Amino acid sequence: MREILFKAKSTDDGSWVEGYICKGVDSFGAAWWIYRPAADPDHRNDSFYVDPSTVRQFTGLRDRSGARIFEGDILKAALRLPCIPTGKLGYIKWSDTMCGYEIRTAGGAYLLDAESGPSFEIIGNIIDNAELLRGESDG
Repeated sequence: MREILFKAKSTDDGSWVEGYICKGVDSFGAAWWIYRPAADPDHRNDSFYVDPSTVRQFTGLRDRSGARIFEGDILKAALRLPCIPTGKLGYIKWSDTMCGYEIRTAGGAYLLDAESGPSFEIIGNIIDNAELLRGESDG
């Protein structure tokens, strides 16, 4: 079964937090937060208010080092693929047309699947490192 996880930037300190996304109303109005259950039942669960514009979903895939690939991550091709040369950069985005996550590069968009995921390494994300894609991607 696929893990359904999200990550977003905390409104407290701007750090990335991962867990389950929640949306609701609190004493301040509409709010989004990430809930992270404690690994140990004797410890407290964590929840973090997050900026909704930064919410990204886990693709279910991992890069060559085993790191989770999230929507919006910037990937670098670490191995040559039939359609993407080594060293090429792209970012992850959901595609309704492909019914899956794709890597968008300056040369086009390609389906990201279990076989291609380990051919990439995460080098950043489009929120914190957009400058990495300048001149690389079609948008």
